[in-house]
Amino acid sequence: MIIWVQGEEDLAPVRGLVAELAREHPRVNFLVVSESGAFALPDGVRQVLRAPIAFRFVLALFFSRTRPQAILIAASVRHRAIEKTARRHDIRVHLIDDEYGDDAAQFKADVKASILNTKRKHAGMRRSMLSVPGIRRLSERSLVPVADLDSLASALRFPQRILCLGNGPSSESEEVKALVDSDFDAVFRVNHRWLERGLFTRPHMVFAAGSKPVRRIAPPCIFCVQDAQRAEKVRRACLHLSAGRSLVVAEELGILDDWTQLEADGFGSFAPTNGTVMLILARALKPRHITVAGVDLFSDAQGAYPGDPSTANAYGIFHSRNKELAFTRCWVQAVSVDDSIDLRLVGDALQALW
Repeated sequence: MIIWVQGEEDLAPVRGLVAELAREHPRVNFLVVSESGAFALPDGVRQVLRAPIAFRFVLALFFSRTRPQAILIAASVRHRAIEKTARRHDIRVHLIDDEYGDDAAQFKADVKASILNTKRKHAGMRRSMLSVPGIRRLSERSLVPVADLDSLASALRFPQRILCLGNGPSSESEEVKALVDSDFDAVFRVNHRWLERGLFTRPHMVFAAGSKPVRRIAPPCIFCVQDAQRAEKVRRACLHLSAGRSLVVAEELGILDDWTQLEADGFGSFAPTNGTVMLILARALKPRHITVAGVDLFSDAQGAYPGDPSTANAYGIFHSRNKELAFTRCWVQAVSVDDSIDLRLVGDALQALW
């Protein structure tokens, strides 16, 4: 999120709000763009001293690089080019002093809603490009589509022993390292931060948030994204890749439907994490055995990820700790009473839910 001000006096009306949001969401980047000198900021907030020139192409480049979900802007720096460029990038602009006055609670709620409901930029363009027959064939050559759960099970050769590895510290515990020579039929992983760490680096399936894992992980591999919007983005970014990769869309498999009633509104405005989708899919494949590790629910004292002391040990703003915990507890209980599946859990966070 960008807070665009002339100086410290412009930040004063929302300083408390920004500090509160930074404490609640340590994984969100809060960036103050100042047109004057440096000044003290709340913890977790960074400052850019040189504001971009208010020309559309400069602003477009700045927004493309910073990728803000929302902008708070003071009246002293309000400029039509900023607001027009932000609208073209589907970024909601909130006026610091004109729009809400003293109603801090409403201001905070609206800013969070803007972040949670950010539109995917240029989704229409991606759809129209990929509808061109030649480009569509190229996309399907680079990423073979997997249409349904039966096709996925067949592509994985109907796995009976599945290892699900999240990215938490327990993914590299001694218990997991001892599993290297185990005869798993399928290894599932999340994103790609484990690539350089030398443990289970040739998974059969990877649950990805974007195109970077698809580009970096060597084939053969099946990639899973949550929805059609992400699939379009990944396909467009991966047209140049060689064959050997497949792409499956979790929503199109229907596997998320059974879990939407965990609470009255399912995950509501929040998205399930890729780890959650991994667990849902593993059970949907009906194996005889599932081992789960690295799903530490950002509660392990060692931190968010093994060997990474700097990343905040917390969920991103698009995910809800309460909903993830409710889902994981429900999943563990459902699988543990299923006599057809032998379940093994690694890590204190998961074992506490059993």
